[in-house]
Amino acid sequence: MKIMARKDAKAAGLTRYYTGKPCPRSHITERMTSSGRCHQCTHEDKMSSRNRSPEKHREYMASWHDKNKDFELLYRKENVEMIRQNSVKWAKENPEKCSENARLWRFKNIDRADENRRKWRRENPERMAFLSKRWRENNPEKQRTIMFNRNSASRGVRLAVKHGLLEEMMNSQSSECAYCKINISDEFHVDHLVPISKGGGNLPQNLQLLCPTCNLRKGAMMPEDSIRKELAL
Repeated sequence: MKIMARKDAKAAGLTRYYTGKPCPRSHITERMTSSGRCHQCTHEDKMSSRNRSPEKHREYMASWHDKNKDFELLYRKENVEMIRQNSVKWAKENPEKCSENARLWRFKNIDRADENRRKWRRENPERMAFLSKRWRENNPEKQRTIMFNRNSASRGVRLAVKHGLLEEMMNSQSSECAYCKINISDEFHVDHLVPISKGGGNLPQNLQLLCPTCNLRKGAMMPEDSIRKELAL
């Protein structure tokens, strides 16, 4: 890095220059041409002020962005690749914060986020199919819950079953069919004690897990029809 005097940096129109000498805080880095201060010291002071008064900082930044829209637009157009690389690097280094920022943005821009999702899906059908298949394979319990809720909604039941309920039911039934007691870890049906056709809903107390055979035999029978004894035969 070339050593330069401040007056030479001003003459050359540079925003920073390098002296090769340490600042009062022992930083050996570039200095600001406008003030002669160490760039690292300036950055540290800004971060300290930002941490002390986050609300004031947000107000200042909002005001600055509002006054410099044209400059920002031009800067982004001229530095597209650099901005993209910095964004990717920051996202990799701050995955949790990146995820939270994305969630907040979607919450504040619901319509735009939905339209972006629909546009991406239209333009990437093969990728979408691959991701959907992988998600279903990695989240079988959630997928089953989603399909159960869709089926219930198509039959007029508005109350949706929460994710995790089917797993709780499986544990409470010790992975056994509520009627014949065979193991149903690999395959089971979610049964309504009081059938939907007779006014039953998706409240947890109205649901039970059955093996496919018992559920098909039960059909739309009511609990008081003594089906437990009949199905166990």
